[in-house]
Amino acid sequence: MGVIVWSPRATADFERIVEYLLLEWNETVAYDFAEDVDRVLHIVSLMPEVYPKLNARKIRKAVVVKQVSLFYRIDEHNEDIRVLRLWDNRQNPTGLKY
Repeated sequence: MGVIVWSPRATADFERIVEYLLLEWNETVAYDFAEDVDRVLHIVSLMPEVYPKLNARKIRKAVVVKQVSLFYRIDEHNEDIRVLRLWDNRQNPTGLKY
């Protein structure tokens, strides 16, 4: 598979979550979260279709930790994996936009 490409929205989500973890918890928790994201992306890079498809737009959902899911799409034309969002699972999913 190709390169993993982060959308601006996913990048902002990641930064917001890490900032929250640093403020409310500590560096170790923030680091562990970043490692969990890397682990999921490594799996996705090796087996992009391993996580379930959610809809006709071929968006897939990977649970990073109980509280956060990563949404991505396989761009078959460019053979890229597009990270669309990191979403706090405690939020109302009707507000989820890619």
